[in-house]
Amino acid sequence: MKPQFSYTLFLFLVPLLLFSCQDNDDFQNPNNPEVIPTVVAYAGLDQSITLPQSTVALDGSQSTVTNGEIARYNWAKVSGPSSFSLNDPTAARTVVSNLENGEYQFELKVTALGGISSRDTVKVIVKAEPTYEHWTRLNYLPANDFFFGSGDWFGGANILMGIGDQVFAVSNKGIVFQLSGTNNWQTKGNFPEQMERPPLVFSFGNRGYCLRGAHLWQYDVGQNLWQLKREVPEQIRDAQVALVLKSRVYLVSTSMGKVMSYDFATDTYSPEKDYQGSGTSTGFVVKGKGYCVEEKGRCWEFDPETGTWRQRASLPQPITRMTGFYLNNHGYVLSDVGNAAYNHSLPMKVWRYDPAADLWTEFEEGYPGFGVNDVQATSLGNRVYVGLGYHNGDFTTTDLWLFD
Repeated sequence: MKPQFSYTLFLFLVPLLLFSCQDNDDFQNPNNPEVIPTVVAYAGLDQSITLPQSTVALDGSQSTVTNGEIARYNWAKVSGPSSFSLNDPTAARTVVSNLENGEYQFELKVTALGGISSRDTVKVIVKAEPTYEHWTRLNYLPANDFFFGSGDWFGGANILMGIGDQVFAVSNKGIVFQLSGTNNWQTKGNFPEQMERPPLVFSFGNRGYCLRGAHLWQYDVGQNLWQLKREVPEQIRDAQVALVLKSRVYLVSTSMGKVMSYDFATDTYSPEKDYQGSGTSTGFVVKGKGYCVEEKGRCWEFDPETGTWRQRASLPQPITRMTGFYLNNHGYVLSDVGNAAYNHSLPMKVWRYDPAADLWTEFEEGYPGFGVNDVQATSLGNRVYVGLGYHNGDFTTTDLWLFD
């Protein structure tokens, strides 16, 4: 072979060999290696869920193409139990449901314009459902209304309302549902206003209230009727905690330190003494007194008879993503500690407060639900309903639990 021909052949083969390192199902133009796309498929981090959760979100949107554009995505199961359903195998972000106990592997194939493709796999481990002493799982909220689609009510969130002895939920499409005595969800109508963020929710008697900005909406269960009440004063429009005591609700702006009471009978507002705490807080009512608990762990008690605040025992450590409720003369706070639930999918912790002893203790069972952010709770006598929110993949959750 002549040296000149050998050198020319070498220059031809090198880019051809480099090009062959990627999948190439139908690429047609390998003549210019400088513009060959480089495709990197990314199927996301491995996931682990526990039954009864049987649905996960698969996210391939972080896949990339250099020197080109993505033409299509394709998801497929490559191993695992036979039971599964892919909502849309050709979407960058999709949902797989009907999973059962076992270990699955799903493959994402990303193809660029021209045919160059890349593959990546993600593992989904489905664990058997444990048994709980204090938690009972109820029926999921309807997935078509609370999970799928692009509802933009309340910033895409879902909300939970407890009124009298009834439980209601409002989807991010503005549809109101009621939990029936047979543990099924029934539609009741539409929410009256498309709010940009979730409202502050509370109840009194057989009426529920939703406050956001200048608007306070009252829902009458018996008449299935919404009514707009008196305009909310400006200084309390960002209230984060509602403490229902006797015939009033005390609205606490923990960011501004302002407190106003609303009289249900007269539809009027009155200023109260300033809140002594600061920062993001949650709250509950026990034995005729209100409590606000900060992320820093500090706890403040409000006495409606004197209108004063006093600091009580603090939680053992700072908390985040907290939700407050009451049950059987104790206050409870559901929270994440050290981002363990958000980062590592560990159960949210439950803290119990005994006002007689002024003592916080960690409850023996954590929260078994899927939500981590914006989990909601409503106390109805000797029952507490907890659920909704977002899990650590920032997808809405539709599970609801009874705590007793």
